[in-house]
Amino acid sequence: MADLYDPDIMPANLRKAHAALDAAVDRLYRAAPFTSDRDRVEHLFGRYEALVNPLDHEALKQNQRVNRGVARRRRSDKQDAQSGCSSAEGEAA
Repeated sequence: MADLYDPDIMPANLRKAHAALDAAVDRLYRAAPFTSDRDRVEHLFGRYEALVNPLDHEALKQNQRVNRGVARRRRSDKQDAQSGCSSAEGEAA
């Protein structure tokens, strides 16, 4: 059995079957394919952490919402300041 799973001597049809199974399972987790095994493991551990620490995960989502809101307000304030400067400059001229 160990010989079957040695990547150097694994039969081609078994390697192909494993690749197809990996692709099918990956599609269950997200639409975009994983770029590497590391990418897959990071994604799966992130999902695991969300399951075992739901409050931490919820807090992270809340923080992301707050951060997006802060960034949105800063952009809006910056645009208001720029439009205020340009209209003030137009009035002075």
